[in-house]
Amino acid sequence: MQRYTLLLTLALAALLGACKRDIADVQATPTADLNFTASANTLVLANASPADTVLRLRWNPLRFGLSDGSGSAVLPVTYTLELAPAGNQFLNVTTLDAGVNTNRRAFTAGELNTLFTSTLGLAVGGPNAYEVRLRATYSSNQSVVRSAVQTLSVTTYASQFYVYGNTLGALSATSPKLGEVAATPGQYEGYVYVPAATNTIRFSNGTTYGVGSTAGSLASPGADISLAGPRMYRLQVSLTARTYVATATDWGIIGAATTNSGAGWNQSVPMTYDVASKLWTVTMPLPGNNSTAAGNADFKFRANNDWAINLGSNTGSVLPLIYNGGNITTPGPRIYTVSLDLNTPNNYTYTIR
Repeated sequence: MQRYTLLLTLALAALLGACKRDIADVQATPTADLNFTASANTLVLANASPADTVLRLRWNPLRFGLSDGSGSAVLPVTYTLELAPAGNQFLNVTTLDAGVNTNRRAFTAGELNTLFTSTLGLAVGGPNAYEVRLRATYSSNQSVVRSAVQTLSVTTYASQFYVYGNTLGALSATSPKLGEVAATPGQYEGYVYVPAATNTIRFSNGTTYGVGSTAGSLASPGADISLAGPRMYRLQVSLTARTYVATATDWGIIGAATTNSGAGWNQSVPMTYDVASKLWTVTMPLPGNNSTAAGNADFKFRANNDWAINLGSNTGSVLPLIYNGGNITTPGPRIYTVSLDLNTPNNYTYTIR
């Protein structure tokens, strides 16, 4: 019995060795060109909504023929986009994942704008001449396959909207600005004080915008937007909807801290805007912290004596302030000057002294 077992083992080993040699001798070779194409080669990103798809890159998935003529093989192929300045010979490459066993990759205007202005660090504007090609990798011991090159001309827009006009001055790097709302591409918001009885403004992110054919619509270049003053306005711009909203605001503080009782939540205490310091301020006696003021030391900021626009802090007095945030607590009983700073979009702050 032992003799037959040994013979069977030797026979199986010989058979497996032959199989290994056969498999090793069969090569999988790409049988078709990638045929890499771009849906557009000239892209002015401000002409589209940030959420709009403006570039579609497509290719033929790699197919492999077997060298023994037995048919074709399906292999996992990793695709990577390679992006480089035109004429750079791809010596300075930025790579972008394009997936495994895929045949397309799309980009929105917002994605491309972030790629060129933030990732690549290019100045806003353009056009920026770049080249893109596709790299396909299907085996660690095989040379990569690369596509033909597609050229791109990309003009970017600013991630901030500048506001300028007849009483604010000409457009410049120091013009008042709106910031992009977090996690909401194409939405911008901020506060601008207009000093005269009659003011006209426009917006710019590299492209000029004004009012369109209907009130509240945004067009390029559009017409001047008229704002009565002197007032501070909350300005909101949507590139996606091509609209703007200008809301006049007068700020105050509200809360139990203003009366040392719950009645303080019924009426805002007005603040005064100081043109020189660019701050909203109010000076008044306020109670201590809640442990010494029987829970009556809380307050918030709100506009127009209404809850539609209000600012608070969800973690004690941590800054910046956020819309619809939690209550703020005074540090101790005495007369305070409370100041609200709305000059920096996405970074609204206050001081209490």
